[in-house]
Amino acid sequence: MNIQNFFLTIIVVTLVITVITATTAYCQQNARFQVALYFEDAAGNNDSLLIGFDANASNGFDPEFGEIMDDSPMNAVFDVRAVDPDNYSPFSQEPLYQSLVTQSTNGAPDANHCLTGGGAYVFIHAVHQPVRVWWDQSRFLDTICYRGAFLTNQITWELTEVSADDFPGITYCMAETPEGVFELTTEAFNEDPALTRLQIEHEIEGQGMESIYGLSMAVGTAVYLQDPCYWVTKTSDISLVSSISLYPNPCHDFLMLQGQGVEKLKQVLLFNNTGQQLEAHAFEVGRYFNFTHLRGGSYHLFGELNSGAVAYLGQFVKM
Repeated sequence: MNIQNFFLTIIVVTLVITVITATTAYCQQNARFQVALYFEDAAGNNDSLLIGFDANASNGFDPEFGEIMDDSPMNAVFDVRAVDPDNYSPFSQEPLYQSLVTQSTNGAPDANHCLTGGGAYVFIHAVHQPVRVWWDQSRFLDTICYRGAFLTNQITWELTEVSADDFPGITYCMAETPEGVFELTTEAFNEDPALTRLQIEHEIEGQGMESIYGLSMAVGTAVYLQDPCYWVTKTSDISLVSSISLYPNPCHDFLMLQGQGVEKLKQVLLFNNTGQQLEAHAFEVGRYFNFTHLRGGSYHLFGELNSGAVAYLGQFVKM
């Protein structure tokens, strides 16, 4: 091959690689929601997962969303994998993922432009317990859509209707705290036999098949009574307009928002205690809201800012 042909070949190969790279990048889709979870065992070993959801994702393998399937044997000391809850069975081997994008559980956004996520089951093989998990807390506070997200060591809540006050097991509200600690051992679960634990059978390097315990992660607005986390951010929300007050509180008929920051508000959203949005009102400085028609009880206000962000404003009582 002469020099001219050699360089021509190099140019052609480079162009082909460029086209393939560009095509791959073009096909890559960003999930509607995605967050990284980081894990560390008691000996300092680390692992991580990417968890997300999208209305266009499927219950199968979606490489276009960056999913990474990994059914290889788990590391003998420390390993973390995810399972799509819709495909979970404790009695058979389900596909395991290092990056998982599940299908949204409802196909159309609600009044707040939110989609409810399918969540994930996270299975952890750890010789050195307990295991610390942490995440970017602000990811669950940037809109109202993810305020109800939580991570828990059981699925009893999915099988039995429970109130938020009686929520079982160890649960961390992901908008309230940036981390949690779990002990996923038989002994720990036996201390609370009422819990329904997550469990799969999977191969461990050099040890054969073993039982692996897991965590349940739920993501969404969670507008149902079983969610223990929907209103927790009223005291810890990093996007909270803390200087705004609700006056008078309790109120009989009329309520005003006052204080530094009210000029940032575009509209005010009214919610009941189950997380159901009741009303939306355009906001004007100095305006009183007429709540004469409301039944007596406790309500919550969120404010949509001119920037598009949503902030929790507070709770009030209608007399």
